[in-house]
Amino acid sequence: MKKQVLIILLMLAGTIGALACTSAIISGSKTANGRPLLWKHRDTGCPDNRVELIKAHDGCYEFVAIFDATDPADTAAWTGFNEKGFAIMNTASYNLNNDDVPESEMDREGVVMKLALEHCATVDDFEQLLQQLPKPMGVEANFGVIDANGNGAYFETGNYTYKKYDLADAPNGVLTRTNYSYSGRTDKGMGYIRETNEKYLLIRNNGRLVKINEEGVYVMGGEPSVKIDERVTDKVRKRIKKTNDLGKDRMLIKSEKTVTDPQTGKKYSSSRIV
Repeated sequence: MKKQVLIILLMLAGTIGALACTSAIISGSKTANGRPLLWKHRDTGCPDNRVELIKAHDGCYEFVAIFDATDPADTAAWTGFNEKGFAIMNTASYNLNNDDVPESEMDREGVVMKLALEHCATVDDFEQLLQQLPKPMGVEANFGVIDANGNGAYFETGNYTYKKYDLADAPNGVLTRTNYSYSGRTDKGMGYIRETNEKYLLIRNNGRLVKINEEGVYVMGGEPSVKIDERVTDKVRKRIKKTNDLGKDRMLIKSEKTVTDPQTGKKYSSSRIV
């Protein structure tokens, strides 16, 4: 399987309700090894998960994905990648659908992602899949995808329509999504503050990522290039401004320990922001 063409990072947080998923797609031009990156913090009401390798069968690609432990039939994949180098994740959105589709026909995001892993080799393939699926699709989500060619995109997808946001159009080489969609209803959904904080941490000095090495934190100069969402309240703006002021010259950290990269032998400080 073409695992060498991408990296997927996933953190699981078992809480009540999937209300706090945070994600990003990062261009290979901004990563150390040139590979595109999918990143997601998964907040789920099902804390017990398992990773499964699904072998190729009946014209479907082989893929690795995360499934809920309560899904023994592997009907819904919640993130994964396949043998063609295609990878997918999602965050729930709460401001896209405005229809009367019954709840019993919703929450099919995992089903769609499994179909994508079985049949898609590229970002374009996934867009074609969305076009071909029967409507209503039973979803309300921001699907993040990358492929072996270095392409990436978010598809803000509701029951009947979707809108694509291409990684190639991101000025900093970074796309972010939490629990609202840019194309959805204004001031609705969740995760505005989380996304602003995420942008601040990821997007600095024209998109280059903050490097942390054995000597501490190395910030590559310049002002933080984060545009605060106009829908963020004044109170939040003040909080973010205070954070940005702290980060103009350096990031305040507490060093925990030094770790060694097993592949390169380089040492890095495992640190947290304080």
